[in-house]
Amino acid sequence: MSRQRDINTYIVTALNANTQGLKFNLYYKYGINDGEFAELLINSTYVEPNDEAEDVKILYDGIETSTIKGNFEIVKTKYIPCIIEGFDARFEPLDKEKIISYSIPVSFFVDEKSNANNNDIFTTAIEEIQDTIRGTISTIGDYNSFINHGAITPISGLIEIGASEEDVRTFRAYQMTFYIELTNNGYFGRQIKYEIQNDDLFEGLKTEIFPLDKSTGRTIEPLGRQVFDTDTTHEYEIVSVPDISAFSLEIALLYDGDELTKHFLQEKYNIRKPKVYSISVFFPDKSVGVEFTDNYILESVTGPEGLGDKIIFSLSFVKASDKYNG
Repeated sequence: MSRQRDINTYIVTALNANTQGLKFNLYYKYGINDGEFAELLINSTYVEPNDEAEDVKILYDGIETSTIKGNFEIVKTKYIPCIIEGFDARFEPLDKEKIISYSIPVSFFVDEKSNANNNDIFTTAIEEIQDTIRGTISTIGDYNSFINHGAITPISGLIEIGASEEDVRTFRAYQMTFYIELTNNGYFGRQIKYEIQNDDLFEGLKTEIFPLDKSTGRTIEPLGRQVFDTDTTHEYEIVSVPDISAFSLEIALLYDGDELTKHFLQEKYNIRKPKVYSISVFFPDKSVGVEFTDNYILESVTGPEGLGDKIIFSLSFVKASDKYNG
């Protein structure tokens, strides 16, 4: 299946996962089943099995057009049509690896007359969909993908569609852009998982944390300059012999008042000896993943606390000695 068809399927599935009862369709439905004509805001009539073995008569404008033999019932479903306006893609110029960034504007058409609250319901459903897909990692076809979205905005005034004055229906059009990054053989930063353990946290149980950002650092202090004879030609070069190495880990957390962030708020003002934490880092892998676990000392907790500032802690950890238990 093509990438664009897989993206189509992902988008319509994500839209229809809303809990407001709104149904979205990327295709124009026509009449009975999926094949023949209906309207822009689709009132689709189709058949589903039921428990009564009766013939079902299909009527159009009150005139019988066909009869279906067997166990069926007539079901009418209303859709909000949506149209993918295009696939704006940027391809990284790589050989074997595929990294593709899509910008996909999707237009929606909401019937003004079908329900006085339709626009409110539509806006609520879209906001719910946005909250669900924002920053998510998903699989689209054979690709690892990172999903984001833009704002939902009106794209025109009211649109009138209909063959006669009696048939005219009024629609309001909106547009939202999906941002989808695909890779066939790579991973995203949000797929790296962190777990932390300390006797003062969650009854000493290992707990997953969700950093806003993270970084690592490593420094090496070499011995004084060393000169070595590199080969039989007696040519010499200056090399470094490591003497002292240090590793640091920085994690940014948004303060939300839960047990974890309250703990680090307390540690920010703790003037006693620093605590030791066991931190595990899990990198995704095609098989079972790669895990690194070590003990760290919480060296510092910094972050703004001014009026209007989001409280984001920057936690700086350094490797702990096996002889230090906090």
